[in-house]
Amino acid sequence: MGAWGPGIFSDDLAADIRGDYNVLLSVGKTGDEAEEMILSYYGVVLKQEDTADVFWFALALAEWNKGRLSQRAKENALKAIQSGRDLECWTEDQKMYQKRKAVLEKLEKTLNSEQPPEKKVKKLSVRRCPWKEGDLLAYRVLMDETLKESSVYNKYVLVRVLRVIKHPISKIMSTQLYNESMQIGLYGWMGEELPDPSIADTLEYIAIDHSNFSELEKVDLSMVEQYPEAIGKKILESVRNALKFKGTYCTELDWAEGRKKGDFTYLSNDPLYWDKVPPEIKNQPIQVMMGLYGFEVSIAMNFSSENSSLPNDNGVKEEQKDG
Repeated sequence: MGAWGPGIFSDDLAADIRGDYNVLLSVGKTGDEAEEMILSYYGVVLKQEDTADVFWFALALAEWNKGRLSQRAKENALKAIQSGRDLECWTEDQKMYQKRKAVLEKLEKTLNSEQPPEKKVKKLSVRRCPWKEGDLLAYRVLMDETLKESSVYNKYVLVRVLRVIKHPISKIMSTQLYNESMQIGLYGWMGEELPDPSIADTLEYIAIDHSNFSELEKVDLSMVEQYPEAIGKKILESVRNALKFKGTYCTELDWAEGRKKGDFTYLSNDPLYWDKVPPEIKNQPIQVMMGLYGFEVSIAMNFSSENSSLPNDNGVKEEQKDG
């Protein structure tokens, strides 16, 4: 968990709390019921002052936005603001400190104002993966306009849908609703035209992302001592396996960024695809959720014009030429 900006919901924990609260309302829970379930689920968060403050900020604002602010959430959020504890976490960067200070001042003013009438909650919509396991897709690099001058822009790469994963819409209560994501593998091929699907039989999967692994090598593994033994062992195993593979060979890909959908073209389906997936992909324990912009940056890193060890349009590897 961590913050990526000074906004109330520019924080993993805060964003999760808002999302969970809104989901509970959307499946028919009252404001009071949703609050009790959130408090029960996030109980461990409330035991630490820094995370407790973020919790109350997020819950109070989420409730206010829906016209359901409880006295308990309001009082705890205001008390946290007035304590000044949260701002102590922002003192290393004075610019960010001032921005966070302004955000909390606005939050305080909002919570002390008359909240809007109780809003009707929209029926929850779920996302279904438009492809099946084993599907071969061509993806064209078009989303990230900063890549327009690169050698990969407007080119196709090939991906295989390795798994379609179901994610329950709520981790707090059991429902029959779920979202779907797809786990993909990236082939070592790039071309200007859509290829014959049979080319996939001549290609190998390549690592999609190496960026996190240099940082993993710096991780102080003694930090797992703060977790229960069983959880600590799983963390150690995941980190060590990740370092062994030295790259993410498969990723959960978000095929749409907001309202923008990636340029995917269905090519074929191989019902025996799993038999051709190498062990380093089948067994890789760490899953990374990647958006389309991040995916295109990873493609650019893998298929830059300087990298001549990847197949060309015909599936033939080109050797680097000296001089």
